[in-house]
Amino acid sequence: MDSNADLWQHLVYLATRGPMVVPLWAAGLWLILLLTRKGVLKITWHWLGVKDESLVKELSIRLDVPMQLLLVLLAALPFIRMVGGELGQTLDKASFFMAAFLVCHVLIQSLDLLVVRWYLGKVKATSVSPAFHFLFFTVLYVSVLLLLMDAVLSMNVLPLLATSTIATAVLGLALQDTLKNIFAGLTISMEKSFRPGDWVMFKMDSGAEILGEISEIGWRSIKIRTHARNYLMVPNAQFLSQQLINLSFPNSVHAVTLEIPVAKELAPQTVSQSLLKALDSVKEVADDPKPSVRPGKICPDEVIYKLQYFTDKVTEKDRLNGLILEAAWQELSTIGAIAAK
Repeated sequence: MDSNADLWQHLVYLATRGPMVVPLWAAGLWLILLLTRKGVLKITWHWLGVKDESLVKELSIRLDVPMQLLLVLLAALPFIRMVGGELGQTLDKASFFMAAFLVCHVLIQSLDLLVVRWYLGKVKATSVSPAFHFLFFTVLYVSVLLLLMDAVLSMNVLPLLATSTIATAVLGLALQDTLKNIFAGLTISMEKSFRPGDWVMFKMDSGAEILGEISEIGWRSIKIRTHARNYLMVPNAQFLSQQLINLSFPNSVHAVTLEIPVAKELAPQTVSQSLLKALDSVKEVADDPKPSVRPGKICPDEVIYKLQYFTDKVTEKDRLNGLILEAAWQELSTIGAIAAK
């Protein structure tokens, strides 16, 4: 009976006034948090206003292993610091470095999911370029590592910075075109002038005019699907260097000009009325702004009339021009004119 009482008194002494009181209580608290980490995370996300269950689940999955390692390391850290000598100092610095890095890792991953994916992606409906995402978080992780190496391990990071500067210069020269395309991709992402799904018109270096839909904006290039259902890979730098027309932004209504030769003998007013009727018969032609017809170049035997109409189907202008030509042929035939192809 006395031995049990002595044991109890000894435990009370260790837990209240003994030399191990701080490590014991610290380890106990970290272990309790380790066992209840999932519930604590859910409460934290709810308090922050994150109610997306799929996002909360992904947060828990992505942060679970780093949180376990961090809490076990924090529980062991007070005892590690009790190890004396040079070995103790080495273990202490290494443990503190790992704990600090895991804390930063958890914060960075939370920042990625909460700010980039949830707030920007879902709340603000803003897409972040994969190239910009990768570059930003790579720089962030490298900066954290260098700061911790300097502050915790007392390492001189200046030689590393000098070496990395030389290496960066060499890589910059070797990968000049690649880096140019990557930064062009970042510019496209930040300006948001073009998005996947937009129809664009631009010219290649050869002078060929390309009309297609942006399928994907990547690190180095943009994938464009043409009317022929072919995929064209255009380097980002080359894409930005061309004269571009975005047919989908800020609105999809654009003007289309069509030229039709008509016999010179017919009165311009009569021809214009017939061509306007032809335009009105095609339902894809917008009523506002109104289409217009005016005589253009006068040739020896004919007059070239310029038709301008607006449509939100400008990507189908070849089909629309065909329908307008058919309607114009019918209208002009009634007044004795022949519409050339």
